[in-house]
Amino acid sequence: MDKKVKYKKDAKYWIIPISVVVSIWIISILGFSYYEKSEDDKLHRETEIISEQIKLRLESWVQHRIDVVENMAILSASQDSFDSSLFEQKAEELISWFPGLQALNWIDQDWTIQIVVPLEGNEPALGKDLKYHPSLSVQNALAKAEKNNKISRSAIMELLQGGAGFATYWPIHSSDGNILGYINGVLKVDKLIENCFSEPLLTKRFSIMFYENNKLIYKSGEKICEKTCVMKSVVSVLFVDKFLQMEIMPTETYMNASSAFIPSWILGITFLFSLGLGVLTRKSMLHNKGMRASEERFRTVVENAGDAFFLVSQDGKIIDVNQQACIDLQYSKEELTSMNIKEIDEKPNVDLVRDKINSEDAASITFESTHKRKDGSIIPVEIRISLIEIKDEEFFLCLSRNISESKKLQELENRNQRLKTAGEVAGQVAHDFNNLLAPLIAYPEFIHELLGDNHPAKEYVTKIEKSANQIAEINQQLLTLGRRGHYNQQVLDLNNLITQVVNDEIDISSDCCKITTDFADDLLPIKGGHSQIVRIITNLLHNSFDAISSDGIITIKTQNYYLDKNMSEYFSIPKGEYIKLSVADNGHGIPADVLPTIFDPFISTKKADNKKGSGLGLSIVESVMKDHNGYVDVNSKVGEGTVFYLYFPVCRDDIQETSSTQIVGGNEKILVVDDDEMILEVTQKILDNLGYETKTAQSGEACLEMLQNENFDLLLLDMIIPDSIDGTETYKRALEINTNQKAIIVSGYAESQRVNEAMQLGVQ
Repeated sequence: MDKKVKYKKDAKYWIIPISVVVSIWIISILGFSYYEKSEDDKLHRETEIISEQIKLRLESWVQHRIDVVENMAILSASQDSFDSSLFEQKAEELISWFPGLQALNWIDQDWTIQIVVPLEGNEPALGKDLKYHPSLSVQNALAKAEKNNKISRSAIMELLQGGAGFATYWPIHSSDGNILGYINGVLKVDKLIENCFSEPLLTKRFSIMFYENNKLIYKSGEKICEKTCVMKSVVSVLFVDKFLQMEIMPTETYMNASSAFIPSWILGITFLFSLGLGVLTRKSMLHNKGMRASEERFRTVVENAGDAFFLVSQDGKIIDVNQQACIDLQYSKEELTSMNIKEIDEKPNVDLVRDKINSEDAASITFESTHKRKDGSIIPVEIRISLIEIKDEEFFLCLSRNISESKKLQELENRNQRLKTAGEVAGQVAHDFNNLLAPLIAYPEFIHELLGDNHPAKEYVTKIEKSANQIAEINQQLLTLGRRGHYNQQVLDLNNLITQVVNDEIDISSDCCKITTDFADDLLPIKGGHSQIVRIITNLLHNSFDAISSDGIITIKTQNYYLDKNMSEYFSIPKGEYIKLSVADNGHGIPADVLPTIFDPFISTKKADNKKGSGLGLSIVESVMKDHNGYVDVNSKVGEGTVFYLYFPVCRDDIQETSSTQIVGGNEKILVVDDDEMILEVTQKILDNLGYETKTAQSGEACLEMLQNENFDLLLLDMIIPDSIDGTETYKRALEINTNQKAIIVSGYAESQRVNEAMQLGVQ
C-alpha cells in the first residue's frame, strides 16, 4: 500500500517533466515545420518572380536581335540594288553591338547563302543551298517568309556551323515585287541565353532549361534533385513567332543554403535545454533576413535591366521603379513613387488591364502607348504588363521599352517609299517629255541660221530658246529625282566646284547679299558626277537666296570631318570619314512643323508674290547625295537662319586634269534608230549639219533590213521601241550581219539590265 502511494506521489514528477518536454518537443517540431514551409514558399515565390523576369528580359533580348535583322532588311530594301559591301559593313557593326547574334547572312532568291558575316566561325554556312538543309523547318520558314512577306524562323536545330540554334528569314523585294533575297539572322541558343544572363550568381542559384516540342535544347546551372523539382516554375517564352517552354528551379546547393532543414541534433539540444521559444525567435529573425536578401537579389536583376520597370498598385499608384525608368522619364525615384501611373501614361485603365489579362487567360499583355517626361516631351513606348501577387496582394508589373528609334526607322521607311514612288512617276514623265523637248531646243538654232542678223523674228526665237532651256533644266531635275539621268564618275575638287558655282553660275548683284567662304586648304577630293554636284550646290545657294534679305550673309565652309559616332539629328548618318560641306544663311529660318517635309518633292515654301519654285531643289539635293553614297542634314531656327550639311565619302584618288572638248564633224555614214519622228528629224538635221551622211529607221526590224543592203559606220540606237525589238536585240542581230558593227545607245534607261547586256556585246 505504501509503495502504491509513493508511486502516485512520484508519478507527478515524471508526468510534468515529460509533459513539459513533450510539449516543448511538439512545439519545436511544429515551429520548425512551419519555418521550413515558410522558407520553401519564399524560395518558390522567388523562383516564380525570377522566371517571370527572365521571360521578360529574354523576350526583350531576342526582340532586339530580331530588330537588327529588321533594320538590315529596311536598309537593304531602301537601296536601288543590293550593295554587298554596305551589307557586310553594317552587319559587322550590328553584330559587335548585339552579343548573342551568331551571324547575319545574305541568301539569294535560290535559297543559297551568298554572304556570311562574320565569316570566322561560320565558314560551313557559306555557299550552302538551303533547299537541301537537313532540317525541313528551314525550307518551311523560307517558304512562309516569302508567302507572308514578313519575318519567319526555323525550329531549334543543329546549325550548319555547329551547335543548337535557329535562323530567321526576312524577304527583300525588288521594285517590281520579285524576291531579291533574304536577310538571314542566325542565333545560337546557348550563346544567346548566356549573353543575356551573364550574371554568374543567377546560374549558380538556379537551373534553367529550355524545351521546344518537348525536346531539351538548353540547360544551365548546377545539378538538381527531387526536392528542387517541387520548386519548378514553368513559363512560355516567345522566340520570334514560336514559343519555347522554360523551366527554372533552384539548384540543390542554393536550396540547401536557403531551406530551413533542421538536423536531429538541433532538436536534441532544444529538448535538453528547453530553448524552443528562443530558437524560434532567432530563426524568425533569420527568416526576415533571408527575405531581405531575396528582395535585394530581385532588385539587382531589375536595376540592371535595359528597360524601365514599374511596380504599380491596383489603384494605379507607382510603388517602385528601376533606374532606367528614372532615366527615360527624367524624374527621380522619389518623384515617381509619389505619382500615379496616369500622370505619365493616360492610356492604361487598371481595371480594364486586369480584366483583359483575365479574359485572355494570358500571363501578360502587350500594347503600345506614350509616356510623358518631366519636361513635357512625349516618347513612344511598348508596354508589357503582368499581374503578380505579393503577400496576398495583387500588383501590376510593367515593362516599358522606348521604341523611339523603331518608330523613326518605320517613318523613314515610309518616307523612302513615298519618295521612290514620286521619283518613278517623275522619271517616267521626264523621259517622255524629253523627246518633246528635242525640237524646242534644236529648232531655234536652225531658225537663227536661216534668219538674217537684223530679222525682227530673231528676238522671239531667242525667247523661245531661253524658255526651252529653262524647261530642259526642270526636266533634268525630274530625271535626277527619278534616278533616270546618268553621269560619269570623276575625282573632283569640291573647293573648285563651289568657286565655279559662285563665280560663273550664280547671277547675283553685289548689293543683294554677301557670300563668304571658308575652304579647308588640305581638303581631300570626292568622287562623283560634275554636273550633279554643281546642281546641288546651286540648289542650296538658290534656297539661301530666297531665305535672306538684301543684307543677308551666306557662309560656305568645307572641311575634312571624322564622325566618331552614329548621328541621327534628321537622317541617320553612320560614323566614319567624310568631306563635310556646310551652307549657312542668316535668313528667316524654317518652322519646326515644315522642317520634316522640306526634302519631299514638289514641296515649295516660296510665296506667290515672289518667285514661284518647282519644289524640286532640296529633293534633288537628297537624291544626288544618295546616288553618291553621301548624307544630308539640316539645322534651322526661326529668325536665326538655316544650315545645310552635306557629307561626301572621302576619295583618295588623284584629281585628273580635264580639257575642254570641241564638237567636230565627219563624213561617216550613221543610221539613227528611234520610234519618234521628231527625234529622228532633229538628230538627222544636226548630224547632217556636222557633215555626216545620215539615214533613219523607226524600228529595229527596219534597221536590220537596211543593214542587209548597205554598210553603216555607226548605229545610234534607242533602247525602247514600242511594237519592235529593243536596242539590245537589234544590236545583237546587227552583229550577225556585220561582226565589226559599231553602235551607241541613246536612251534615258542608261542603267537598265538590257543596256548592260548591250554594253557587254560592245555597244557604247
